[in-house]
Amino acid sequence: MTARPAWPRQLASTQIPEPGPTEYQEQTVVSKVKSPQEKKAASLNLDRRNVYGENAKSSRKNIPLSKQRSHQAERRAANQPLIQLTGAVEEDVAVEAEAEARTRAIEQKRWGFRKSPDAPLKAVLIHKSTGTWPKA
Repeated sequence: MTARPAWPRQLASTQIPEPGPTEYQEQTVVSKVKSPQEKKAASLNLDRRNVYGENAKSSRKNIPLSKQRSHQAERRAANQPLIQLTGAVEEDVAVEAEAEARTRAIEQKRWGFRKSPDAPLKAVLIHKSTGTWPKA
């Protein structure tokens, strides 16, 4: 005679848990917005549109390029005072040049490239219809 496998008896003896909410399902948050009008208002405030004035697809290349140029300008501004120092230099002159380099680097960074945020869709639609941007 062949021996019977043990697994059917093990299955019969184990209790299968009742299907119920898991931890993840208990933690999900249901939207408090109920009416379609409230959903539309929330969507208009949360959705954003690129209003920079260039082709939206070109930002993929122009933003990294602008950041690169800005960083290069920072390094150049910091190196300008230091380039003039050659050979043995007195400590006072070296300290003054270092302070000038730091000042120029900070100024260049302050006026460097910054991305402009996209505008809310609601503001873009108002601008298209009236021609003026709404006040915040």
